[in-house]
Amino acid sequence: MKISTRHVVVIILFLAALVFNETLMPAIALGGVSPNLIIYFVIFTALVKRPYQAAFWGAVVGLVEDLMIGRYIGLSILSYAFAAYVIAYLRARFYQENLLMPLLAVFIGSFIFGSLYLVLAQIIAAPLLFTGSFISDVLPQSLYNTALSLAVYVPMQFILHRMQVQREYKRYHYRKYH
Repeated sequence: MKISTRHVVVIILFLAALVFNETLMPAIALGGVSPNLIIYFVIFTALVKRPYQAAFWGAVVGLVEDLMIGRYIGLSILSYAFAAYVIAYLRARFYQENLLMPLLAVFIGSFIFGSLYLVLAQIIAAPLLFTGSFISDVLPQSLYNTALSLAVYVPMQFILHRMQVQREYKRYHYRKYH
């Protein structure tokens, strides 16, 4: 299997998001809630993949996060995979060129991820007040992720679109002159 430039860029973006999520994002926390850069990666993947593919990549991202920083292996895997599946499933049923679609996807994906993570944490080991944690963590983080999504989404789309244009340009000129 040939690894393309696009694959390398996506891997670098993911690793940067993972590092920044744990180092820089707490510095911009509002009320103790910081944005989740990993959920952007999962949601943007879900916006271009089929539901099962999105769930697979969500699980891969969750596994890497759980192995690197997770306390309980499996919480992020299931939460990211389910959020990615739902977003990819919903994306197929809505007009995708609308700018509100990524914003709505970020809110719904963040909300699903946070809610499922909280429920699974309750089941596994962490005795938390569900309602209090939901109101103080899940809902604010979903709103924060949505508010910052344009600042993340626009540059990410620009990079990926530019790579697509370059690839098509090279493909066109290769066919034209060979």
